[in-house]
Amino acid sequence: MDRIGLSESIFGTFVHDMYCGFDTSKSFSENHGWIEYALKKRDYDDLIPAEWMHQAMNGLFQFLNDTYVNYTLHKELPIQAMNEAGQYIEGYVDLVVEVGGTLLIIDYKTFVIQDYDPTIYQKKALEYSGQLASYARLLEKSFGKPVDGTFIYFVFEGKMMEVKES
Repeated sequence: MDRIGLSESIFGTFVHDMYCGFDTSKSFSENHGWIEYALKKRDYDDLIPAEWMHQAMNGLFQFLNDTYVNYTLHKELPIQAMNEAGQYIEGYVDLVVEVGGTLLIIDYKTFVIQDYDPTIYQKKALEYSGQLASYARLLEKSFGKPVDGTFIYFVFEGKMMEVKES
């Protein structure tokens, strides 16, 4: 897939919007049609194949279906709070998965390199450990449930990497 000419920030926002709008209860053709429309509306249809985008989004949700029996998704969950250090934190948690008595946090990243190297991706994922740890502490207070894992989902690679606070 060729992303030449796309702003990383604008493209990242687009990807987040797409994952937020993806409806796992809809059929393949309904989701595919919606994805084609969204790509065309943003003039990305010549840059990003709808089939690829659909496969990338479906892959994450299929992973969740294959891994967990009952869960609830909280997409683009807004958070605002003061952390323990007195810093004001405001943002959106890309995906919170509520599984029984625990929570999982998944953050989407569009980072990509020419040849997949798990070491480089793990290093990149660790750059977000502090942010994810802050989200985890805030969500534990809000939900009254422990966070059982924090993850980075690399959209282009379809890879999920667990991130532990460093």
